[in-house]
Amino acid sequence: MAGDTRFFGIHFVLLCLVSGYGVAGTILQGPSNVTVLSGSDATFQCTVAPTWSAITWIYQGVQIVSISPREVTVDPNQNIVVQNFTNSITRDFTSIVTFINVQKSNSGRIQCFSLSSTNQEAFLSVQVKGSLDIAKTSLSVTINTTVDVSCGAVGWSPIPIMTWVLNNTAASSSEYTTTSTEIQGGLYNVNSILKLTPLGNTRVTCIARIETTQQNSTVNITVTAAAAAASSTYDRTTVIIAVTVTLGCILLIVLIIVVVVCCCRKEKQREMSYQSTAWGASAKNSIEQTYKDYNFEYEPDISEVQRPLPSLPSLIYSSVSAPYTVTLDKDSFSQAPEKGWNDTFLRKIRHVTHV
Repeated sequence: MAGDTRFFGIHFVLLCLVSGYGVAGTILQGPSNVTVLSGSDATFQCTVAPTWSAITWIYQGVQIVSISPREVTVDPNQNIVVQNFTNSITRDFTSIVTFINVQKSNSGRIQCFSLSSTNQEAFLSVQVKGSLDIAKTSLSVTINTTVDVSCGAVGWSPIPIMTWVLNNTAASSSEYTTTSTEIQGGLYNVNSILKLTPLGNTRVTCIARIETTQQNSTVNITVTAAAAAASSTYDRTTVIIAVTVTLGCILLIVLIIVVVVCCCRKEKQREMSYQSTAWGASAKNSIEQTYKDYNFEYEPDISEVQRPLPSLPSLIYSSVSAPYTVTLDKDSFSQAPEKGWNDTFLRKIRHVTHV
């Protein structure tokens, strides 16, 4: 670079000598400030009067172009294109320098020099349009519930202006906050957070804008108010649970009643069976006792063999066989109870005994 500068310096001195030390054209129109996006082309032009003898372009302190009526010298290290033309009527001379595919690092001052004239300068500003993104492209929230929607702009220069649009209506600046952080290369990361309280389905748009170049980036997100569906599901679930619990309680009560009734019925049947058995045994014992008392020909069951024989007045035991035999003497009839003993009574007793 030092060699290039020395070369342009020597060439500039020679131009001055050839031009006659001051016989040069005045700069009629110098270059203007240019602001472009990274990756674009930037063009500057300088117009001098017909009496010009030499024009020199200096960019970021380095001579990049030297023009004389005989030749044009361009720095090979610069990605530039030089165009020159003379007005056929006024004979004014215009030099145009175009920077190709400029980047953020190309930002800087550029100057146009002409002998015996004040130099004119301008500034090249290269802006960077970075990326813009929202974490989610769709979001489900509850109605009247506040949710944060974050939008991030990464790698911008200068700091972009962040705005929000809700259903085609600009959001108030009080509804969101924006913070920025400078990163390497003079770029910025910006984060904007919108506090959204949807009353229904909402289309949210995040916008990052560079004011000077009017460059915008937008990203959309659909916020679905799912409160109605969620509430409906909750209500259905509540109803199902309530009905299930109610039916379960009713079935449990019915089951308890059935068990109690069955137990009572079995207990009652057991008592009735016991009473019937007791009454039957009592009646049988009473009848057998009556037969024993009044029917002298009554023969007890074999199960009564072990029982003691009834004590009758003046009974004579002759012998006992299976089960046993009772013999009465004739005098025993005189000691029997004073009842109407006759054949008819005895026959009735025997009849009952057979039954």
